This record gives sequence, C-alpha cells and structure tokens, in this order.
Amino acid sequence: MQKHIVITVFGSLGDLHPLIALGMELQARGHRVTMATTVHYREKIEAVGLGFYALRPEISMDDDRVYQELFDPVRGPETMFRKYIFPYIHETYADLKRLLSGADVLINSPLILPGPLLARELNLPWASVGLQPFLYFSAFDPPVLAQAPISESWRHFGPWFWRPLMRFMKSTTHSWGKAFYKLQQEAGVAPYGNPIFEGSFSPYLNLGLFSPILGAPQKDWPPHTAATGFLFFDEMTPGEKTLPQGIQDFLAQGSPPVVFTLGSSAVRTAGPFFEESLKAVKALGCRAIFVAGDNVLTSPLPETVLHWDYVSYSLLFPHALAIVHQGGAGTTAQAMRAGKPMVIVPFGFDQFDNAARLKRLGISQTILRKNYNAPAAIKALTPMLNTPEFATQAEAIGQRIQAENGVINACTLLEPLLS
Repeated sequence: MQKHIVITVFGSLGDLHPLIALGMELQARGHRVTMATTVHYREKIEAVGLGFYALRPEISMDDDRVYQELFDPVRGPETMFRKYIFPYIHETYADLKRLLSGADVLINSPLILPGPLLARELNLPWASVGLQPFLYFSAFDPPVLAQAPISESWRHFGPWFWRPLMRFMKSTTHSWGKAFYKLQQEAGVAPYGNPIFEGSFSPYLNLGLFSPILGAPQKDWPPHTAATGFLFFDEMTPGEKTLPQGIQDFLAQGSPPVVFTLGSSAVRTAGPFFEESLKAVKALGCRAIFVAGDNVLTSPLPETVLHWDYVSYSLLFPHALAIVHQGGAGTTAQAMRAGKPMVIVPFGFDQFDNAARLKRLGISQTILRKNYNAPAAIKALTPMLNTPEFATQAEAIGQRIQAENGVINACTLLEPLLS
C-alpha cells in the first residue's frame, strides 16, 4: 500500500545526498516521497523525480559570512542553533505542519527540531536519521569535540568521566531553546527531552546512515537504533555516469593525483587551504586535482595540477592516489568507499570526530585547520604516498564498504513503520 513519506533535511549537500538516495529507493518501492528542505535544493530534488516542499528558514547559500560563522570550531554550533534554527522555530513548525497533515510517515533529520514535536502532536509514526556516529554521543565510544580537539586523548577515561561531561554539555544548551519549549507548550505536547539531544530520537526507529566500520553500535545508543551502512548519491545531473572530459584527459596524462577538496560548505571559507596545498604539491612532485569551488588560486598552476569547481566524488575519488579533505560526513563516506588513504583538515562540527575515527582505522592523518600549511601537508602526505600499509588498509576498508548496502538496509528497517 502506497504511503506518503516526508523526509526532512537541513544542511549541506553531504546531508542532502544520502536522503535523496533513501527517497529514491522508497519511491522505487511504490511510495510517494516528499523532501522538505531549503528552497535552494528544489532543482536537485525535482530532477530525480522526488517531491519537494520548501521549509523556512531560507538561509542564503551564497553568503560566505554564514559559513565563516558556522565553521568557527568553538562558537559554530551555538551560532547555528541560536541564530539560524531557534529564532525560526515557529516558521519551520508552521511550514512542516501543513505538509505533515497529509502524510503517513515522517523521516526526520536532527536539525529539524519541530519534526519530533509534530510527530507527537499529529500521532505520526516516525524515524530519525543521523549521518555520523558523533550524533549518538556515546560514553563508551565518546566523540571528539570541535571545541576541544584534545578530547581525543580523554577517550580512555571511560564512561565515569564522559557521562557527567555529557550531562553538563546538554545542560548548557537548555537556555538556547526557550522558543522551542514555548512552542511545545502551545502545541500541547508533553516534554520529551532536550530537542538537540535525546529529544531528537524516535521511540520507533533511529537510522544511523553510516557504516558500522566508522561507528560500531554501542549499548548506550538510543533504543531501536541501527547503523545501516552509508547511502550514496552525488550526481550533478540525473544519470551522470562519466567524469567531465577535462578531468578524463588530465587523468590519462599521468600518474594518479592527490585530490584536495573541502566539500560543499567548508569550501566557502577555505582561507589559505588551496594555496598551501599547491606549495605542498610542488614540493612533493606529485600530480593533483583541486576541487575548489569558486576559490581562485593566485599562483599559476603547473601542468601537473588541475583546478575544478565541483565534480561527483563517486566518479573522481576511485582515481585518486590519496584524498585531502575536511572530514564531512558525505566526503568521508565517499573517500572510504573509494578505498583511498586520507589527510583530514577538520573545520567544525562532527569533522573532528570523523577524522579521529579514520585515524584509528589506520587510513588517515589529521591536521588541525589552524596548523594547515605546506610543511604540515608535506609531513602528513609523505607516509600516505610512500608507505604501502596505508593504501593496503584503505583498500581493504573500501572493499568492505562497497559490500554494504546501506539504502536497502535502511528501507528494510523502515518497512514495519510503513506497514
């Protein structure tokens, strides 16, 4: 029986793409799928045949100042909630309520805070989705905090240390949500926890849309939570199967290149990343492709370096020798599937935690953004390019990722909700 399924999403292309993959599979199974998100993604969503519904706030995707604020590793998360989510909570609620009044099932992303509220108000079955292990805040597999990268060294302290620290962190966010708690009272919905943390999880099903290789299930994850494996979609145009001719020609001219990229968001606040990377490439004598968006390099590019604005990672990464990137959920998933060693330069949010997880897997090195320069890049890349163990381990993990089928696993888990 066909169901009308609403999928919400707020964030970058790395947040959007896995949910497009999920929506396409659900629609292929005979359901009607509407994706509720910013108006900026309308064209991409409608191009693959999914329904689109605009949600406020309408944050400008072309304002680099927004990205500079959000990628402040210390203040970024607070700025996101205080400036771009909570002030618009009533508008988001009103938009989503109109859509959900005619829906059967909600699949909600963590930053759409009115989703769980409306599911309870309208008595809708619903599932939450998360794209990174960081979201589940386990005391047994603790996250690396962007505000304190040194927290990686606190892992061995164990749950006795992390539980009270996590309680303290949750308590500090309570004051951010005054507008939400007012809305909750107006809607006549009983309190169900902090909307940023435990209140974002469903009592029915929580889908971790990442590989258990990156984050294994933990006993303090919310009930009914599963790691499905990654979900992949990154076509620039529907049915895209080949790289642009210019990249094909470059790849055919020599050895595999090192790919440098900052995803779809951090690239808007790249700073000296690409200029320093160019110095490193020249010193190492390797070929490189810079997926650099609108960033213009002031230094002339040698024939061994190609600049491209944006390209499908699933098509490009398998041709790389190594990948230097920001550690976003989508970029990380694509790099792991390609089976390539990495250097990660985290900019904010979950990227510090993703970087630490890949380093523990033996396939990556980490350079803090404030420390990223040509000498640091050379030091990190040298073992990646010259030590076979990194490439061998990355390839082995890539094969395991390729054997997973996250979208099928997620839809199988969703079937009881849909029936």
